Amino acid sequence: MTRQSSEAADTALDEQQVVEFLRHHPDLLRRHPDLLAELNVPHTPGAGTVSLVERQVQRLREQREEMRHRLDDLYTLARENESLSVQFHQLVLDLLGAREPSAVAAALEQDLRRDCDADAVALRLYPAGDHRIPDHLIGPRGADRNRLERIFAAPNPVCGRLDPEIGALLFGDGGEAMVSAALIPLPLRGRSLGLLAVGSTDPERFRAGQGTLFLEQLGEAAAAALNPHLAG
Repeated sequence: MTRQSSEAADTALDEQQVVEFLRHHPDLLRRHPDLLAELNVPHTPGAGTVSLVERQVQRLREQREEMRHRLDDLYTLARENESLSVQFHQLVLDLLGAREPSAVAAALEQDLRRDCDADAVALRLYPAGDHRIPDHLIGPRGADRNRLERIFAAPNPVCGRLDPEIGALLFGDGGEAMVSAALIPLPLRGRSLGLLAVGSTDPERFRAGQGTLFLEQLGEAAAAALNPHLAG
């Protein structure tokens, strides 16, 4: 047997195996509809039946619809990112215009309530040495500070459900109603100046595991705005 005849016999054998497999598995294309987009099937319409070509067309339409949904999601994400960039830019401008720590706190509260659906915003600071930070921005002391120490020591923002007692310590009166929060460290020269807390009465507003890049940048911007007021 020549090489060509041997290859032809192997091909015929392989095809016969495929035919036998399909006979024993008539639902193969139903279980693997993606194959329809790759097959080359002649169209022979039959009365009252759906041809493979029609199934291919249906599958291609489904793929087109899936692609359209993906593109819509990408457009939506791009618009959200653009909006977030504009909002952050405005916040940075407001922080740069703040001439005292209370003005920094006011700018943060105004912008975060407006742009991030925050129900409460609080700065809780622990400056070292001489500073010009007013007392109402200084965080809890003594035993209450110890309870918050692990939060202030966190290197990255933390999002999730909030214990009512911790909410009251962070936000003051009405703070126990903040059932979810973003707790954002304020990094400065290798240490944390304190914490920016953003609270919500919606338990799903701030969730564990959500992205924190924007929150990290927010903490850095707030710390930079407070930096000129640290030395007396």
